[in-house]
Amino acid sequence: MLAHALLSLPLVALCASALQVTAPTNTTGWETSGSQVISWDSVSTDPSNFTIQLFPASSPNTATVVATDVETSSGTYTYTPSSSLAAGSGYRVNLVSDSGGILAQSDYFTVEEGTSSVSASASASASGSASASASASMSSASASASGSASGAASQTSGSSTSSSAAAASSSKSAADNLVAPGGVLLLVAGAIGLLA
Repeated sequence: MLAHALLSLPLVALCASALQVTAPTNTTGWETSGSQVISWDSVSTDPSNFTIQLFPASSPNTATVVATDVETSSGTYTYTPSSSLAAGSGYRVNLVSDSGGILAQSDYFTVEEGTSSVSASASASASGSASASASASMSSASASASGSASGAASQTSGSSTSSSAAAASSSKSAADNLVAPGGVLLLVAGAIGLLA
């Protein structure tokens, strides 16, 4: 008897930690309009994907397929109905395997009149990411332009320095050329003075 109980423990533990729907719940339902969040916990032994079904309160035996081939590892799915949901209690979400077996079920939950804030939050997040990306791109472009300008200035400065050095060298050569003939002229003039 004890051995049988011990053999059953791993199976019980596995069942207790298998795929579980964490949202929506009986205390955190949905709104009639906007996007709705479905989330779950899973373990490595769960199937890699599944189908999400929604059972409306008005027709508990008729499932609406929310999504197929949902990756278990993602842990969450945002559902945006094509039309507003009917307000009421008794809704339920099922996670279903490819073979049609139910892997997990949510609590019965209520859909209340209102608009979900999920879409607005997602939009704000996307907008923030786009803004950060644009800002990073602008900073990168600015840094690149600054670097190019600095390089150009350095090159211009170098060219100016080279030009100045070349001009100085040229002036020195010209001066040398003038001094040499002048020196000869002075010598010649001195010689003529002695002869006279």
